[in-house]
Amino acid sequence: MARVNRADFRAIRAKIALKRSKRISKVADNAELASISNGDGPRLRPKPLKPVRRLIKRGALKTAIVRLLGLLDRKKNGNQCRLGAECPEKTQHFGTLAYHIVPAQRGDSARFIPENVVWACRQSNYGEVMNRSLYRDKHIAIFGKDRIERIEAIARTFRKYQMVELLELRDKLRSEVAA
Repeated sequence: MARVNRADFRAIRAKIALKRSKRISKVADNAELASISNGDGPRLRPKPLKPVRRLIKRGALKTAIVRLLGLLDRKKNGNQCRLGAECPEKTQHFGTLAYHIVPAQRGDSARFIPENVVWACRQSNYGEVMNRSLYRDKHIAIFGKDRIERIEAIARTFRKYQMVELLELRDKLRSEVAA
């Protein structure tokens, strides 16, 4: 911390006091203007209220959509891990996450296709996250070659989703999961 001598300290305090008194007088003037209700003086109009909007981040919205797609798959096919006996634990156990058959990093256009997202366990998802392409044969055995090739073809195309489309998709999926 820098040391300040008494004279400088007094000057700083005087400056702060002057600003504070100006602020107080401004507030008093506004209160006086607001109290004038007859037509003699100026009237302050209240500011119109702006609608409260929560800002939704794009990444959080995409995560929510994928989670809803996983819940929709869970609703259709049960609460068990969809990767079945090929799971690291070698037993049927409960899924806890949405899982992309074809990785979402390969293309945003395949990220939100319902047939690309399945309900799976945490071990399966995190076990394959770095080497998803190595597990392609396993996915073909479980889900079928036609389905995998169709999703991969869609993933090779380019599609940029607008925020409005993502919001509509989220709302649609919420209603489907709730029904």
